[in-house]
Amino acid sequence: MRSFVETHEKSGLVSLFALKRVQEKYKKAIDLELCAFAQEGLTQKPKTRKLLEKALQNGASVIGGCPYKDKNPQEYSKQIFDLAEKYDIPVDFYLDFDLNPKNSSIPILVQETLNRNCEVRVGIGHVTNLSAKQPQSR
Repeated sequence: MRSFVETHEKSGLVSLFALKRVQEKYKKAIDLELCAFAQEGLTQKPKTRKLLEKALQNGASVIGGCPYKDKNPQEYSKQIFDLAEKYDIPVDFYLDFDLNPKNSSIPILVQETLNRNCEVRVGIGHVTNLSAKQPQSR
């Protein structure tokens, strides 16, 4: 099971260390994967990147976040991918949590993924605006 551990300036790494205790206590029953998650943006919150890195140094084995919560989704995504490459770990993003079919971070992530040759190591969730897109013929 993957748990998304909010990592930001207000809470620091409190959630990570709490979930590490849960991970250890129940390791015989469940494989709990911890994802250091930049929920509240990244480019406008410089301490968050340092906290993400600390989380990765302290047991998080996946990195992710919400590019749409940042004022610069493309740079946000690049920074997440940079850390994923540095630590050789997968990425997992929450994307497009709205109903505007023209507002999508998917093209940014697809291009970043292809540029880095890491297609099998990228996951996305939510993507609610897919339900507002028109079907396309092949």
